[in-house]
Order: sequence, then structure tokens, then C-alpha cells
Amino acid sequence: MVESTPKAILTRIVNNAKVHLPGAIQDGIQYELYNVLDELLSASDIWTEDIPFETMPQVADYDIVPVTGRIVNLINCWYDGSTIQTGSISAVMPVPGWLQLALAPSEGKECWVKISLTVLDPVTRAGFPQCPTWILERYHDAISSGLIYKLALQPNKPWSNSELGVLHGQRFRNQIGQAKVDYLHAHTRGAQRWRYPQQFMPTMRR
Repeated sequence: MVESTPKAILTRIVNNAKVHLPGAIQDGIQYELYNVLDELLSASDIWTEDIPFETMPQVADYDIVPVTGRIVNLINCWYDGSTIQTGSISAVMPVPGWLQLALAPSEGKECWVKISLTVLDPVTRAGFPQCPTWILERYHDAISSGLIYKLALQPNKPWSNSELGVLHGQRFRNQIGQAKVDYLHAHTRGAQRWRYPQQFMPTMRR
């Protein structure tokens, strides 16, 4: 479940952008904040959700609906501790939210799908996009860099600063790459690329 977006963290990120870019307008900053979070989440897959669904005999297509957020990628699909291969012909998502099994099951069974998510309109009453608290806490520096980068490179604005924009743009891209590594290693220092052991998959229910 996604907790309420912590206004204090996002307010601090917005205020930090104002310090670096005097004159930047609040509405414009919050607009770019949405774009920054979308880029970070879409490129890294760090926000995931495990969603249960029931298969039906001779039915291969299923709608997958997350609690909140917008689906980016299909990561995995399994049942009874057995993985349904993704990225091949066994389980694909031609359109985000539309899960398609290569072979329609002969009987109904409980399955699970893991998908990655990004931010979705509408924003909160405070004008902020909704995002899990832990992501804002762990990657607040990356979000700040991305926000400064996008604002500083806006043309012909009082706060335009190409040198600062290029600097923070490079930092932001590097931090997205690190976030992707964090996800692949399950946030474990020194670990190899993480894969959920099949015998533990049924316990990942939420």
C-alpha cells in the first residue's frame, strides 16, 4: 500500500529548488516535480506491487489494476510457486494493465503478477504527485537533482541556468542508474542481481 505522500519531504525538495533557482514559480516547480518522479520511477522500476488475480478456464487475457500509480513494466508472473516466464511468449503485457498468457489455463487458479509503477494524476490536495514514502526518503537527493536540472534548462526564464542544468542533469542520470542497481540487488550491499526464489514466491502476497 502507498502511504500518504509526506508533504514535508516534498516541500523541502521544492524549497531546495527555489534556493538554487531564485524566481522559480511554485506551480512550475510542482509541474516539473511530477515529470522528475515519472522519469525516475519509469527508468528504475523501484516502485513495484504484487497483484493477485484468479485465472479462468480457457481465458488467456486479464486486466491488472494496481492500488494506485500507473503501470510501467511487467516484471514477473507466477502461481503455486512456479514462475510463468515473462519477456518471452508465456506471459506478456502488450498494453500496460493487459496481461496476456500464451496458453489459456485449463482450470482456475490463483496467480500473482509483479508490476512496476510510476506516478499518476491526480495529485494530492497540496498539488503533489503520490509516491511511496520510502522512495521520497531514500531518493530525495536524486529528485532534487532532477528538479533543478529540468527547471534550469527551461529556456528564456529568469531562473534559466544551462551550466547548473547540465551538472544536475548528469547527477540525475547517474542517480537513476544507481536506483536501478538498488532494485536489481534488492537493496542489499554487495549482492548479485536478485531474483525471488520460487519457493518463497507464494509468501509475497500483500
